[in-house]
Amino acid sequence: MKKAFIMFICGAFCLLSACVGQEAKEASSDLADSGDAGKESGEKERMAAYAAALKGICVDRVLPDGQELSFDDTLFEMAENQFAVFDIDSDGEKELLLTYTTTDMAGMMELIYDYDEEAGEVREEFWEFPALTFYENGVIEAGWSHNQGLAGDFWPYTLYQYDPGMDSYLPKGMVDAWDRSLSEVNYEGRAFPEEIDRDGDGVVYYIMKNGEAYNTDAPVDGAQYQEWRDAYLNGAKEIEVPFVELTEENIGQVR
Repeated sequence: MKKAFIMFICGAFCLLSACVGQEAKEASSDLADSGDAGKESGEKERMAAYAAALKGICVDRVLPDGQELSFDDTLFEMAENQFAVFDIDSDGEKELLLTYTTTDMAGMMELIYDYDEEAGEVREEFWEFPALTFYENGVIEAGWSHNQGLAGDFWPYTLYQYDPGMDSYLPKGMVDAWDRSLSEVNYEGRAFPEEIDRDGDGVVYYIMKNGEAYNTDAPVDGAQYQEWRDAYLNGAKEIEVPFVELTEENIGQVR
């Protein structure tokens, strides 16, 4: 009798455990389904916001912040501009990238937009002249719009790095150069710093770090410049962004 009672208790316990386990499994499944549905809904809202922003640019010629775009349809076609919907900063969400070049040099720009779920609107994450190189580790090399100095074949640029905490790109340094073959003295009348040019290639570099103002007071040699650059790129590969023409037909595919 005692043995039968023990077997009954064990059986009941196993049955109860199975029921509890099944309920927990179903609850977990419900939560997963709910999470997937929420993510899908958020993705649709993001795409709808991007499509609306692109339509405003393409048709109304107005950026999401209300800025009117300069555009002369006697000289350009809107399709010469490009856009992409792509997770450029690797944060798990797709951004909207826009390259706008159908204007004068001063008005050309490349922007990255993100979607603010709480505000339900598109916000600007990055803006620069459209001469960008994107890297897989969140670094952007932004070539300057002009190279009117003594850099020669070297094109000056600003290096930016994505900050996940701020969800934006922060400037890490500007780089310019002096190619001795262009001039033995700079615009301030200083002689080319041979003592700095240790590798003897006739080029020295100027690195203005973390928002520092432009100056040519501290030239460095190629090895020092490369060391600074490698600290940010660290062997990262370039990203090929899947840009398409800015047309209403292509905008219609954003969903």
